[in-house]
Amino acid sequence: MAPTWLAPVLLGVAAHGGIQLVEIDLILPHIGLGLVALGAAYIGVGVHVFNATLYVDAAVELARVAALVALGLAASMLVYRGWFHRLRRFPGPVLARFSPRELSVARAEAVAPLAACRKSTLYALSDWNDDRLGLIETRSLADHRQRRKPWETALSTKALAQYDPDMQSTIGMFLDAIATAGEGGAKAVNVTDWIAYLADTTSNTLINALYYLSRHPHHQRALQTSLAALFPGGPASFTYARLAAGLAAGDVPLLDAVINETMRLKPATPGGNPRVTPPDGLRIVLDDDAPLVGGGGGGGEANVLVIPGNTDVYIAPRQ
Repeated sequence: MAPTWLAPVLLGVAAHGGIQLVEIDLILPHIGLGLVALGAAYIGVGVHVFNATLYVDAAVELARVAALVALGLAASMLVYRGWFHRLRRFPGPVLARFSPRELSVARAEAVAPLAACRKSTLYALSDWNDDRLGLIETRSLADHRQRRKPWETALSTKALAQYDPDMQSTIGMFLDAIATAGEGGAKAVNVTDWIAYLADTTSNTLINALYYLSRHPHHQRALQTSLAALFPGGPASFTYARLAAGLAAGDVPLLDAVINETMRLKPATPGGNPRVTPPDGLRIVLDDDAPLVGGGGGGGEANVLVIPGNTDVYIAPRQ
């Protein structure tokens, strides 16, 4: 006769095999509620069917069974991730093989290939219902393609020019508020407090850009000079059309350089935008001709926080 502990342990091993077939990240709340209901039913059956003398006795037995199931699940996960996982052949610390289940690539060649892969479940964690996900979060290519069409029209160069009056009005109010806070230049204003009102990615990038410009005043003066030449009437003469024309003509090349360098050194979204490789894997050809081959269905990301400091990608990357 098999020992009483064997069945719960095997159940844990079977559960690990079952969750490989689904994206468990998206149904964790449902699983949690299901386990609570199952536990309550187990206690009820123990008391009313198997005549457990006390609810406490049934609860203790439930805890014993749950611990054995968890033991089987954990053991199966450790063995699988340590010796059989698709990413097992990549070098790294032993503990890194057990969690997480993704491969972070600090090479610039990985950015484009990984960006073309399907988004990971991280994007959909805000809501398990796909119909309630935003354009950025949706993982359906067909849904993304359909919902992207109106945005492509609304954010075209021609459409942006039509928003210029409203943009100027908003920018004007923003600058007037800063001027009022500074009493017309009589006292210093901490612009970080004002920039924080913007969207997080925009505010973070602007704050970092101002930080780097303050660290390199010669670049700040050069940028200020080129913008003053483009808008001789000061902030009141700013228009998006004039800025676009100036950028196209190469009148303010330093502006793009400051923005690009800021986003390189301090990415607004440093998480790396995790992706899931296709079933047949992903082959990334590196500059040193050493191909990087990821296992099918595995998680991966191009580490945009590490790549900017990689000396294989940039000369003096932090300067």
